[in-house]
Amino acid sequence: MPTNLQLDDRLIGEAVKLGGHTTKKDAVNQALSEYVQQLKQKRYLLTTRTGCTRTRRVRADSVEYVLVGTSTAWRVHSDSMSPH
Repeated sequence: MPTNLQLDDRLIGEAVKLGGHTTKKDAVNQALSEYVQQLKQKRYLLTTRTGCTRTRRVRADSVEYVLVGTSTAWRVHSDSMSPH
């Protein structure tokens, strides 16, 4: 699927070089793959650590919160309160 992105030339160049990629596309695909994997790991750890089965991201007042819970009860997870 063709997509036009405006990428930071310095950053993508560094990613290509450090990752040993031959194209910008390879670097972006690798970065996206690692990002998705990281989010899945966070979700898994969050749900297994809290015993909750679901997570939901909510944005309020320019702050993003992670809610954990079940289908009937939700609460803000303490990790989402720390600055990123």
